[in-house]
Amino acid sequence: MSRAVPGLLCALLAGALGACGGDGDPQVAEGELAWRPVATLAFDPATGQTPLLPLAAGEGRVTLRVHSEPGVCFQVADARDGAGQRLAEPFTGPFCATCAWRTSRVRTAGLLVLEGRAAGLSQIAFGRVNCQTLRPTAGPGPVTVARLDEPPAAADAGLALRLVASAEVDPEALAADVSQELAGLPVAVVATLAIPAQDLPLEGRDDDAALAALLADLPPRPAGVIDVVVGPCLTRADPFGTQRLAGLTPRIPGGAGPADAVFVSRQTCGLGGAASDDPRPEDPTRLARVVAHELGHYLGLFHAEDADGAVDDLPDTTSENLMDRAPLRADARGLTPAQVARLRAHPFVR
Repeated sequence: MSRAVPGLLCALLAGALGACGGDGDPQVAEGELAWRPVATLAFDPATGQTPLLPLAAGEGRVTLRVHSEPGVCFQVADARDGAGQRLAEPFTGPFCATCAWRTSRVRTAGLLVLEGRAAGLSQIAFGRVNCQTLRPTAGPGPVTVARLDEPPAAADAGLALRLVASAEVDPEALAADVSQELAGLPVAVVATLAIPAQDLPLEGRDDDAALAALLADLPPRPAGVIDVVVGPCLTRADPFGTQRLAGLTPRIPGGAGPADAVFVSRQTCGLGGAASDDPRPEDPTRLARVVAHELGHYLGLFHAEDADGAVDDLPDTTSENLMDRAPLRADARGLTPAQVARLRAHPFVR
């Protein structure tokens, strides 16, 4: 892919997002996605469940944006297609590995992209879960549902990124390399910001406070633009000690909720005796592969196979795939047609 393509895409996106920004000052106008309010449901205080919400059929791409009160965790507890077939049910864990429509636990807010098995969704309900144990729990509260209906993504539709980095990264080269990893999906970095190189420690799987705090200190992100944060060293405490993370996307898919971005650690974070504040830039090939893998999650892709043996919910995923849980393996390259279709169903591909 030509290095000039991201610049061309940036120019094409300028009409919707504003002019492409320079270092530290993203000159990007606030764009708006045409979200339409659907309903506000209530969790039953005794069961923690909402009633089923009827959904009208849509044409093209349909996305739901759901949100509750700050810090409330919930999940899709029931979802049915027009024939009454159940596509989702309550689950324990970060996502439902056995549901016909795989969805993730939501904290405060999230997106639900209705593609594949979910394209014919006619009813949906939600249930509260405990944010630490991830188990269904009782309690009151609202869930507000909004809807976005858009035509299918155009053939030349692509992604707009804002690069937030603590080390020097060539934004045009990164965009071109990430585009190649994502099966040629056009990618443009429309603005860049510099941040300090301090570590981002996470106190457990559910903790995203440090990530959310970093984003809160940035200028507002334009609608439809994805923040890609490169540089701070990601660590997460677990029962076996402290784990270093190459990258992290807090929810699948991204697009709403706290800590809404793609986060990637520098290569030198505490490895090989290097100091955690080592400012040396990332190896470009490694960086592009990890960024592309995390963007895959942001756009709705799960791991091809997880450590517990659970495989993704797509029909054609192979073991040699960018979404391997170890994305830096030599054979972890490429995406399948079904994976690309899922990427292009996300409303941020425009």
